[in-house]
Amino acid sequence: MRRSLEPVLLSDRKVLWEPGVSHNWFYFPQSSVVAIVLEFESGNTVQVTATGSEGVVPIAPLVGCELTIARHVVQVAGSAMRIKAPALLGTVENSPLRCPIIAGFVQVFLSRLLQSVACNALHSVEERCSRWLLTTADSTDNSNVALTHESLAELLGVARPTVSVATRALREAGLIRGSRGNIEIVDRRGLERAACECYRIIRHMQEQLFAPAPE
Repeated sequence: MRRSLEPVLLSDRKVLWEPGVSHNWFYFPQSSVVAIVLEFESGNTVQVTATGSEGVVPIAPLVGCELTIARHVVQVAGSAMRIKAPALLGTVENSPLRCPIIAGFVQVFLSRLLQSVACNALHSVEERCSRWLLTTADSTDNSNVALTHESLAELLGVARPTVSVATRALREAGLIRGSRGNIEIVDRRGLERAACECYRIIRHMQEQLFAPAPE
């Protein structure tokens, strides 16, 4: 499969797929992050989840769906590897040894969606903001998170002024700092304490998936 992969750079806000289109490529983000966005009749949008270096997008073809129902847009610009859809699907079909890791990521992806639904209903904006900052930092392996307040507002499904209030509270607590379009995590342990339990649940699930096999 490695011979079929090619490196690409994904620019900020680049739309990889619109709803209702077929998938010609799969992307494995490296330093980039791809968000899954739903748009409503009112024109409002909300990001339901995002995938970075821990996974692959899109998920739909891996579970037998030819078309996507959501927009996939680059949330954090950076590098990725891509492979033509038939090459990846053929490899997975012909090599059962690769199926468990793909199936495992699909399970984590779906569990993350369910966790996000519960999180949005139960936890404060500040807690959820902390969770998204930590998740994005994990996905890019970088404590400097290239997220604007507009992107965070879309992630959290709230108005931009609400995000400004939440990030100001985190800055005043000494957990983050940053300028426009960039947020640096300066106290990771403190930010983890500020985040809701959903971050720990999702991270534990991913660590189990990617744990080294026993020798």
